Amino acid sequence: MSSNYHVTHLYPDQMSIYGDYGNILTLKYFCERIGLNFIYQPIGIGQELPQITHLYFFGGGQDKEQMLIYPDLLTKQARIADDLLVKNIGMLAICGGYQALGSEFITGQNQAIPGLKILPVTTSAPNTNITSRAIGNLVVESEFFGTTLIGFENHSGQTYFVDSDIKCQPIGKVLVGYGNNMEQQLEGCIYGNIIGTYMHGPILPKNPEITKWLITRTASLDPQQLHKLQNLNTSLESKTRRELINHFTENLK
Repeated sequence: MSSNYHVTHLYPDQMSIYGDYGNILTLKYFCERIGLNFIYQPIGIGQELPQITHLYFFGGGQDKEQMLIYPDLLTKQARIADDLLVKNIGMLAICGGYQALGSEFITGQNQAIPGLKILPVTTSAPNTNITSRAIGNLVVESEFFGTTLIGFENHSGQTYFVDSDIKCQPIGKVLVGYGNNMEQQLEGCIYGNIIGTYMHGPILPKNPEITKWLITRTASLDPQQLHKLQNLNTSLESKTRRELINHFTENLK
């Protein structure tokens, strides 16, 4: 019997750049392969959050778009925090979405944007100079996922962990690129069923281990569906990723 999987996409019109919608398509594809009924719920400015959500998706956007959605986002802060921190509903947050889950984001124009204070991170952009941006391919060695991950980053914000009662762990160590910031060689933040990351690309079709992890953690799967998910053939994706990793790391040899 097919069960439902509700994915709530926050602000798709403003916060879905660099192929982020590909993550939605990948989730839908994986769900269909295992007999899970995928229900897509896009939520824009002024719209109420749906009653049922298994996974939130929050993509990236330019500073202008982030400023546009933040007043509305803050009206949803209590509900989202309760869903993520109390009910253990999942979230995949990319770039601007990742920054929004922290305590604040200070733009290159020195404008302070309050965050949702869900993840123990804070972000600031040093300036508006293009040379200060972290741009390019991203290769991350992830002990958490047991493999090497790839993505694409383009962000001015420099994200750092802060002292908090909530303790999260990075997705992994950066081999190529920058990740959270230009100093520490760490990428992303994982807490509970929440993943914050700078990996566009989009991240899920390039890294099927993350897709499987998110669905396993957040969906109500019967034993047959779980078996199908764990055994989905992703050899083509893995082969493509290995070739890209070899290409991206050639200069490290």
